[in-house]
Amino acid sequence: MKSQTAWENNGRVKKLRIYYNDEPYAILCLEDNRSIQAFEFPPIGNSRNDYGSLINEDKAKDWTLKFEILEVYKGKKYSDVAISEIYFDGLDVHCFVKDTLVTMANGSYQTY
Repeated sequence: MKSQTAWENNGRVKKLRIYYNDEPYAILCLEDNRSIQAFEFPPIGNSRNDYGSLINEDKAKDWTLKFEILEVYKGKKYSDVAISEIYFDGLDVHCFVKDTLVTMANGSYQTY
């Protein structure tokens, strides 16, 4: 999303699978455009209600989200694909914590 040219030249995510605690949770189908795309889900993880009580008492433990790119829109020049940003909006989930370990497509790990 750095520029229109960079966006056109590189591959873009078309279909993205989300895993919640290593279980498939949803498949997102993204449009091939540079606009923000939003998806709504019911609360997951350690979400709290307006009174501070846990919404999902049985899930009040550490939890994970993983993302798997299933399909891409081809770029004009390059075959690589990157996700520049993922925003979370809701209770208790706003961003990755510092030093989050991310599994790359080739099986290596990178810390963000």
